[in-house]
Amino acid sequence: MMTTGAVELRVRRIGYLVPGPSFVGTVHSVYARACNVASGGSLLTLVAPGIADGPTALVLGGDRVVDLRTCFQVRDHVVRRGSRLVTAGANIDLAGAVSWQPDATPVIADPAQVTANLRAAAARRAARLDHNKSVLHREGRAVCARVAQACRDCRVDIALHEAARLIGWGEGLTPAGDDFLVGMLAGLDALTTGFAVRESFRTHLSAGLMAHADQTTEIAAHYLRLAAGGHFSADLHRLRNALLSSGDIARVGQLADDALAAGATSGSDQVAGLLAGISAWLTSAR
Repeated sequence: MMTTGAVELRVRRIGYLVPGPSFVGTVHSVYARACNVASGGSLLTLVAPGIADGPTALVLGGDRVVDLRTCFQVRDHVVRRGSRLVTAGANIDLAGAVSWQPDATPVIADPAQVTANLRAAAARRAARLDHNKSVLHREGRAVCARVAQACRDCRVDIALHEAARLIGWGEGLTPAGDDFLVGMLAGLDALTTGFAVRESFRTHLSAGLMAHADQTTEIAAHYLRLAAGGHFSADLHRLRNALLSSGDIARVGQLADDALAAGATSGSDQVAGLLAGISAWLTSAR
C-alpha cells in the first residue's frame, strides 16, 4: 500500500543480507544521505547514489539529490511488501533493483607484488592524513600495533585484550577503533582459508569482538558484527582484492582513494586496519 503525498524513491541495488520478500522495521536514525532502519536485530541502511554498496545497504538510483531527512523521521514504521518499501514520508520502488554481491577473493599474487600494493595504498593514505583527527594516530597507535603483532603471532588472548580497548574508542557514529577492527578483519579474512591455526584464531577473535560490541555505538556495533561474520562494504572488498592480486599500481591507488573517501576518518581508519590485517598474515599465505 502506497502513502499518498509521499516522496517517490527508487532503489538501484540491494545488499545480499537485506531480507526479502517482506520485513517490517523502524527508522533508527536519519541523515542527509543515509537512513538506518532497525529490523530483525540488524540495521538496514538506505543510502544516496554514490555511496558504496554493502551487505545491508539499499542504494538509491537516479540523479535527483534528495535530503533523506525530508523523507524519514526517527521511529517511523517501515514496511516492505515485495517490490515496495513504504513509510509515512516515502514510497520506495524496489522493482528492477539488482542484488549486490562482493566478488570472490582472488588468487593471491606473489608476496613482492602484494607488498608493493600495500606500500602504494599506505602512501595514498599518508598523503590524505590529518594526524589530529583520529585517535589511531595519537593515543591508539600503539594499541593498534599490538593488535597487529598479536595477529601475526596468532595470540588470540593478547589480540582480544588489546582489541577490546579499541572498541568504542574515538568520536563519531563509528569510532576510529571500531573502523580499524572492521578493516583488520577484512584483511585477515582473505588469508585465513587453509590455515587451521588462523581459522581458529579468526573464529575466536570474532566471537570475542561480538561479545564486546555493546561497548560502542549501535551503528558501529552493527558494522563490527557484520565484519565478525565476514561481511564488508564494496569499497573494502574492491581494495582488498586489488591489494592481493593486482599488478596495476595506479588501480590500487584509485581504489585506495575510493575507500579513504568514506566519512570524515572512517575510510582512513578502515584502510589502516585492512593494511595491518593483510600485512600480519601475508607471509606463507600463498
